[in-house]
Amino acid sequence: MQNGDTVKILTANNQKPSPEWIKIAQNQRVKNRIKHIVTGMQNRLAEINVNNGIFLKYFYNDNKLQSIKEYMDDELQCTWNIIYDSHAISEIDVKWTEAGALNRKKLTVNPLFFMSKEIANMVCDRKSVKEGEYDETYLFTYKNGDFDNVAQCKMNFQGSEYVVDYKYDKKNNPLCGNFGLFDFDFTKMISQNNIVESVSSSVNQDPAVLKYEYTYLDDYPLTEISKNKEGVILEKITYTYVQ
Repeated sequence: MQNGDTVKILTANNQKPSPEWIKIAQNQRVKNRIKHIVTGMQNRLAEINVNNGIFLKYFYNDNKLQSIKEYMDDELQCTWNIIYDSHAISEIDVKWTEAGALNRKKLTVNPLFFMSKEIANMVCDRKSVKEGEYDETYLFTYKNGDFDNVAQCKMNFQGSEYVVDYKYDKKNNPLCGNFGLFDFDFTKMISQNNIVESVSSSVNQDPAVLKYEYTYLDDYPLTEISKNKEGVILEKITYTYVQ
């Protein structure tokens, strides 16, 4: 192709990326994006068995993850409904059954991470609960045309709103796309790069700042250390990759 050439582009709703595209792409960011999509198409999760009778089932529509159902001892506990806009995941709605709300401490995904201690204790100590009483909604905001990373997540729970703002590095996030890794933060599952800072706030709480430090190998993290604003280490994660 030469500068000024006219190109006709053919599109189709059912067109999927091919691994061969990775060889053609010139930009590393584009290569990573194609690789992520192709890998996701080839290795879609169908079910994860955890332990203690807990398992997750995954449901797709045209290679897009639409929902995840979480069970304990064959009884439905909660459903994650995943909503897309034209660019990326825009919302995740979590619907709890009565049994699920009472078993929250045992389940793999625990959204209590976002909540104050008072609310968390109230949720886990309840003897009974109405269907849908603890449903949650996560709204994701992207900025400056960057749909690779979530800039802000708003969580609505029982009429209270919790807001988390994020900053990222330029390296590859190994957790992206891995719904079911039992992380507290959905944002890690849908962002391409690694979080280096998160600031969470609510009406009744002072902002909570977390800093993340990494060591890398070939643009992927080997270690991840999270610290609070006082510099106290909260967690250390080591990543190991298939050679």
